Amino acid sequence: MIHSCKRKHADYHLTKEAALNEELNYSHYKADTNTWKQYIDGSADIIIKWLKDLGVEYFDVEPLGSGARTWHLFKCRGDAVINKVLAPKAKENGADIVTSTEVTKLITENGAVTGVELKNLENNEVSTVNGKHIILATGGYLNNKKLIADYTNYDANQLIPV
Repeated sequence: MIHSCKRKHADYHLTKEAALNEELNYSHYKADTNTWKQYIDGSADIIIKWLKDLGVEYFDVEPLGSGARTWHLFKCRGDAVINKVLAPKAKENGADIVTSTEVTKLITENGAVTGVELKNLENNEVSTVNGKHIILATGGYLNNKKLIADYTNYDANQLIPV
């Protein structure tokens, strides 16, 4: 998130250029500059406008590790954001949320992902989910070079998970 934030003891200012330079330095200049620019340019709308408009409340902005003060902390942490704001809103808009599953295959048509094959981790049943929009929120996709090579246009050796 790039903005000036009035805190209890000090004002904090971070420019887009400084944020970009910090991320490029962190990745030893292997990260995709254009992707980071887009992320930084859109971060204010995502973090402040979109989430706040949905009802997410923040209580502080802190540094993550030794990085810049950009880590927005939510009231009641991630549980409140995910389970009390984002998931209900997604369901209200027609989304199905599937948990405790493993994606075993991406289904594609003309280069676009149109579905997934899932394995239920509790009973090992396999099922297929098709949809116009498929969101994989796995937490580990960036560390799977085979999936990246098979299903994206990115060079998996050039991606730095952050």
